[in-house]
Amino acid sequence: MENHAGRPEIGAGPGEGSGRSIRHSATINRDLLYYAVRQPSASGKITFCDSLSRSKPLAKSCGSFAELWLASSIILVIAGIIVVLVSMNFSRRTERLTAFSQRVAEGDFRTQSSDGTGDALDVLNDSLNQTAIRLDATIRT
Repeated sequence: MENHAGRPEIGAGPGEGSGRSIRHSATINRDLLYYAVRQPSASGKITFCDSLSRSKPLAKSCGSFAELWLASSIILVIAGIIVVLVSMNFSRRTERLTAFSQRVAEGDFRTQSSDGTGDALDVLNDSLNQTAIRLDATIRT
């Protein structure tokens, strides 16, 4: 096997830990993206993984980046929709609890049904129900 020390991706590697280059491969008559990564060695000598085994046809590399961007965009849109839906649900439940609290302050002590979610807003709803029941009992007494 020939010495790869003179290749551009190896030359960039010692200072940065990795290097890459785009070169024409005479073997397959195509431009390839070569990538080399510095590997630790027990002897303390700097070694690199074989850049040729890590090479990819350039068109495939660019295609995989395009696919990655597409997948990332789709995930971002889905995550955005989920965040909006969760925020709307939280706002609706908070407004409902605010209205309930105002009703109790005005003397309407009817309890409000629970959402059944068991989360912090549901616990707050139960606490406000208990407050309404106790206020009603205290005022009647």
